[in-house]
Amino acid sequence: MTAAHQTDPFLTRIKNSIARHQMIAPGARVMAAVSGGVDSMVMLHALCRLEYPVEAAHFDHQTRDGASADDAVFVREACALLRVPYQEGSAPVEAQARKMGRSFENHARECRYAFLMDAAAKAERPVIATAHHADDQAETVLMGALGLASGFGLTGIAPVAERNGIRIVRPLLHCNRQEIESWARDKNISWREDHTNRAPQCTRNRVRLEVVPALEACNPNARVALARLADVLRVDSDYLDTLADQALGRCVTEAADVAASYVIDRPRFREIPEALQRRIIKRLALQLSVCVTYERVVNARSFICETASGKQFDFGGGAIIESAAEQAIIRTAAQAEEIKCLSRVALNIPGETRLPGYVFQARRVPVIALPPGEARAWCGPNRQYFDADKLEGELYIRSRVPGDRMTPIGMKHTRKIQDIMVDRKIPVRSRDAVPLLLLNDVILWVAGHIRGSHAPVTEDTTTLLEVEMRHEDK
Repeated sequence: MTAAHQTDPFLTRIKNSIARHQMIAPGARVMAAVSGGVDSMVMLHALCRLEYPVEAAHFDHQTRDGASADDAVFVREACALLRVPYQEGSAPVEAQARKMGRSFENHARECRYAFLMDAAAKAERPVIATAHHADDQAETVLMGALGLASGFGLTGIAPVAERNGIRIVRPLLHCNRQEIESWARDKNISWREDHTNRAPQCTRNRVRLEVVPALEACNPNARVALARLADVLRVDSDYLDTLADQALGRCVTEAADVAASYVIDRPRFREIPEALQRRIIKRLALQLSVCVTYERVVNARSFICETASGKQFDFGGGAIIESAAEQAIIRTAAQAEEIKCLSRVALNIPGETRLPGYVFQARRVPVIALPPGEARAWCGPNRQYFDADKLEGELYIRSRVPGDRMTPIGMKHTRKIQDIMVDRKIPVRSRDAVPLLLLNDVILWVAGHIRGSHAPVTEDTTTLLEVEMRHEDK
């Protein structure tokens, strides 16, 4: 680095901002997103003067009756004068947004970032620099507070973000628009004006041109105050996110069952402060590509904490949350669709029997081959022992059918499988996927839940049938 920034307060501020937030590692190559406007042109010149290895990328939205194409020519020529490598992308964004029924601003942002990510990857540039500044930050905080900024809240624009292993940094975030324009004029930096930046139909423009000036009438430093608010809340939010990640590890597990995504331990979840509960739900929603809204997060939290067993909650995007006694189970639309009845399959003895989402392992075992202790001590939800000599007939596995009944071990009378599943708090949508082990027409075991009374292991038993079930991903 040269000492140019040491005599230039504006460059010094940018240099300090980069260092404070560790935006650009020494020697890292930077892809600068350059629109041709004053903000991005100043950022490009500043990065060059600070001697960062920089390349420029420009995306033409094909708008403004051809004026956007002139922007592309301007940026291309400016990069040639600076001897900066240049990449360019283009798409008819307005027509695409109209066809898709989307807002132009949201679709344009997605197209632009997709191009930048691709350009950075092709050029092996691990850092993308965008020209967001302090005034953008103030506007974004306001829009977040009013529910108008997609993807942002009161924490505003982060100085550093990451997507797919590529860092996105904002070197100008602590400089305001007036300072940026003043530096551009002082250094004779040319730029292009976009007249749509003053179009009243754009929400951000209305905030910039109407709402912010109204606030400045009350407090001339309103923009600075809003930017500071974003900084304070961002730091607090980062800390809460760290706590939420730790709490998530204690109460959420990835489901072993292929028909589910996550299992939430409801008692442990209830013990967590509400602020962390909400953040955990946001994390899970983002993992499942579910749109995160305030109402959805609040209602999902209430459902997980308070709803009785056997109920369902529409999590959005086709995903559902099911309540069980001690768990809440989250399924995607595809997983919910995959919950189907298990066809009748003969139990292989000895060997494996495979069904969708399950593997059963069965073998005959002499009693003396078991470790010391009664056979019942080795039983569990996923393993059971039966007196093999009392199992004459066909052993097979299937789903429940109407009218199914069994005599649970320790009882003398039969009960409906439906009632047993209700008592066991098995979610409604999951009941048809629960495997039942049968001997002829007698239900021996609701696998994973309760054993029947037939073929018990007694003092006279000489040979055991050991049946073990495990979940298996696809």
